[in-house]
Amino acid sequence: MQLSDPQHPTDLDRMRVAFAIQVAQRISEADGILDLSEIEFLMKLFPDSVLRACGFVDEHTQLTDTARTWSERARTALATQLTTEQKLSLITIFHEACMVDGEMHPSEIRQLMRAARDLGLSRDVVFAHIGSLRHA
Repeated sequence: MQLSDPQHPTDLDRMRVAFAIQVAQRISEADGILDLSEIEFLMKLFPDSVLRACGFVDEHTQLTDTARTWSERARTALATQLTTEQKLSLITIFHEACMVDGEMHPSEIRQLMRAARDLGLSRDVVFAHIGSLRHA
């Protein structure tokens, strides 16, 4: 994920990253198997530089309470602060997280749809978007 300013993330940047971390982790853990491809995907999606700029990791690269605080804030705020296009961009990331190991498990879909509800997106909009990703 990119920040609007890599050195000075905005509150909206922090909320987007924190929310995406939480959802991507839930998706990765949903099928009960943490695959190497999932770990690599998470590391690529959330590079150390982004996590440090947001204040989300400590000196041991462990997620901090700050990340959890921003994630909780994001859960209620992003639905009104992001455009539909920005929300669908997050859904694209979550879909990639579901597919990184080559298969989409029903529990992963449930996590993706939970995130979509938090973002205020309807099921129809999400499935239409996912369908467009498969044909792109």
